[in-house]
Amino acid sequence: MQSKAEIWSIQYLRAVAAVSVVAFHMLQGRWLFDLGKYGVDVFFVISGFIVVAITDRRPVAPRQFFLDRLTRIVPLYWVATAMVFFLGWFGAYSTSLESSFSAEYILKSLLFIPAEAPYSRQEIWPLYYLGWTLNYEMFFYVVFASTLVLPTYCRLPALTIIFVALTAIGFFYDFQNPVLATYLSPRLMEFLSGALLGRIFGFDLKNRRFREAILYSSLISGCLLILGIAFPELGPGAAAGLLVSTFLVLDRCNLVPRLLPLKALGDASYSIYLVQEFAYLALISVAPHLGLGEGGKFYGLVCVVAIVSGLAAHRWLEVPLTRNARLGLTRLLDRRRKSAGASSS
Repeated sequence: MQSKAEIWSIQYLRAVAAVSVVAFHMLQGRWLFDLGKYGVDVFFVISGFIVVAITDRRPVAPRQFFLDRLTRIVPLYWVATAMVFFLGWFGAYSTSLESSFSAEYILKSLLFIPAEAPYSRQEIWPLYYLGWTLNYEMFFYVVFASTLVLPTYCRLPALTIIFVALTAIGFFYDFQNPVLATYLSPRLMEFLSGALLGRIFGFDLKNRRFREAILYSSLISGCLLILGIAFPELGPGAAAGLLVSTFLVLDRCNLVPRLLPLKALGDASYSIYLVQEFAYLALISVAPHLGLGEGGKFYGLVCVVAIVSGLAAHRWLEVPLTRNARLGLTRLLDRRRKSAGASSS
């Protein structure tokens, strides 16, 4: 099967999104770096695109799809969460985290259930705060997996109805419950716009004729931009959808160069995103010994270390963890099937 990484434009966008988020966290306060927070919106659009492009290309059972997503997301995130727990327990992360070590909160963090952060009551954050984006991702995967029981031509209409309905409810009713606030968020439209782009372009980027692809993708971005005027929360998603569709068009026209270093950053984007906080903690602990102050140069160095650490974590941690998790699940499911077959006979 062709690798997802062969869609070079998507890998480049992942790289840009990951580096932008790191720059935002470390260098915010300068308008250019403040734009980096919208890298998350690009990630959400890409997620929608990828799952539709892949599942349209070959049949995937709902359970298999969800297990594939779990083995892709869970292992590295759980390792990062465990590190935050132990660092916080020993006072190396933040003393305010001591109040967050309730069993219920930790369990919700591990299971991607949105919860109010005990250490920041105004935020819906898990124990490792960067995992808030994964709460959205996992909800999208659950909803999308449920549509896989439908014929291919029914999936996107069903997904559209579900997400438009949820977003509309969230617009007109202000829910304070963390779960409802997340599952009724306008950010759901970013996944939906990506899913629509996945159907328009497909894995080979040629599902539609060129003019049709341009027209349909422009209509999606235009609708979101118009809605963004009335509902500003949709603005970043509209811009992210336009950016992704533009890169897909360029890629289809063979105008996207093959740059291996940038692709490598895209491959490691998930690790870069999760590792950035630990790069900061490591540097801030040694900064006094190196004569580093907490100025722009220090945070610039943190960005570089975060990217390099993310590349290393991807190769030596994320890839082995994902491979072993998939292998372990496959063996477990095979044993269960054999046991079920033996008992039925």
